[in-house]
Amino acid sequence: MADQERPEPRSGPRRSGRPADRPRTLARYVQAGPEGPRQARAHVRAALARWHVDQTVTETATLVASEIVTHAVLHSGAVPGRAAVERVRCQVEHWQRGVVRVTVEGPPCSCLPGPRPAASAEGGGDPVRDLREYARGLEVVVALSDAWGARQTDTGQTVWAQL
Repeated sequence: MADQERPEPRSGPRRSGRPADRPRTLARYVQAGPEGPRQARAHVRAALARWHVDQTVTETATLVASEIVTHAVLHSGAVPGRAAVERVRCQVEHWQRGVVRVTVEGPPCSCLPGPRPAASAEGGGDPVRDLREYARGLEVVVALSDAWGARQTDTGQTVWAQL
């Protein structure tokens, strides 16, 4: 599956050969299956290496992309009444001011990070339920990113994280 790089506009102010207000952007479809997170990591790592982004930022962005794609893959066939998706779109952007954004477009999902009930000292919680992993990968995304968000679309959900 080929990468898709957004063409640069020919007009507008330029610094270092790039429009001042447009990021470098590279997108790729990855499998909505076990290989998807690995494909996303390779895509993000290659794009950021191509743009000479700092290794620490690259490693963080790679982990963030992997977690968001894993979230999408886990929900790729889990929506009743909808056909399972076969791929998700992973996009990485690099802005001149050093900001990196990872965006994943995948199937709809209602589980986003947030507070979960904790087991109380009196045994009021369900320890089995409390140990399940609900959106914990997205909690990693929240912890590692400067900003993040999710929105429902007509075809699914878009999750993004900015470093």
